[in-house]
Amino acid sequence: GTLKVWQLNMNKLLMAQHTALCVLGDNIDIVCIQELYFDFNKKLRATQLWWPVYPKGHDEKDIDRTRALMLMSRRIVTNTWRRVDIKSTDMVGISIKMGERTVRVFNVYNNGEHSRSTHALNFYLRSMQEQRQRGRNEADIWVGDFNCYHSMWEDPRNSHLFTRRNLDAVEELIAMLTRHRMIMALWLGMPTLESMSTKNLMRPNNVFITHSLREQVMRCKVLRSKTPLNTNHFLIVMELGLETEASREEGGRNFKKVDWREFEEELGRQLEGIPTERIERREEVEEWLEGVMEVLRRTVEAIVPERQMSTFAKRWWSKELREMRVKTKALGRALDKVIHIEGHQVHEEYR
Repeated sequence: GTLKVWQLNMNKLLMAQHTALCVLGDNIDIVCIQELYFDFNKKLRATQLWWPVYPKGHDEKDIDRTRALMLMSRRIVTNTWRRVDIKSTDMVGISIKMGERTVRVFNVYNNGEHSRSTHALNFYLRSMQEQRQRGRNEADIWVGDFNCYHSMWEDPRNSHLFTRRNLDAVEELIAMLTRHRMIMALWLGMPTLESMSTKNLMRPNNVFITHSLREQVMRCKVLRSKTPLNTNHFLIVMELGLETEASREEGGRNFKKVDWREFEEELGRQLEGIPTERIERREEVEEWLEGVMEVLRRTVEAIVPERQMSTFAKRWWSKELREMRVKTKALGRALDKVIHIEGHQVHEEYR
């Protein structure tokens, strides 16, 4: 098995978030969202396949302050993970047990005007450092929108971003990476955002992992072709060779597709083995009921088709939408090949 982490900044856009959540595959384990959209009920609108994990500082009376959220797959046993105790609305983290190792995943939104989220992360990690030194087998993953620009990860052609203000702002993050032995999992120069005004490609989003996890990284890449429309941030997916404990899937039956004439005929055949004599004792009643219930169970298994768990909260996809999405993804893949060629017609077609 593997651990798959998916992350994206939604720009607080309903359509981008709605599209992303409805097309998420059930093979993703952890979803990290920055700048999410809340509906009129002050909820995320996550589908039934996910457990939403809100920041500790989340307040429904002031939802605009919440800039980060995580979704945990219901396939993962719930008693193997818990929310990390960090009081911040710009960051949320979980700790998940994987065999002998504990992995902590932090989803960070770092506001470009201040660095309170990185301050909170630094404070938490330093407070927990004593426990790690006692021999606990722990590893960290930091993902998110750090809004930091540095030559360590930014494309050299974006040297105009290396202003004194930006370099001063990134110093604390670099010091944290060194102190906690973190390395960058996403390749140098790989863009994660396209400026809406200038169309310049930049790298505000990033992925950092503990040095001990470097051998477990199977892939960490930007999937621009699968990024939802209306957001200028790109989808980032990381896959690690770590196995989570899976919960038992409870299937169901689709009674809407039953041929009830066939069902009645099968039920009649199964009931032929049920005794019809007069019942005298209470024990006989219970035995008779057990027999009838067993007949119903066998009939349902034989006639009623199994229901597949839908990944959608609402079935709003149509044939036309599916065709449009296939075309959009094809253009996205073509764009990945010519992403640095300015003026190429694929840029305009993808928009």
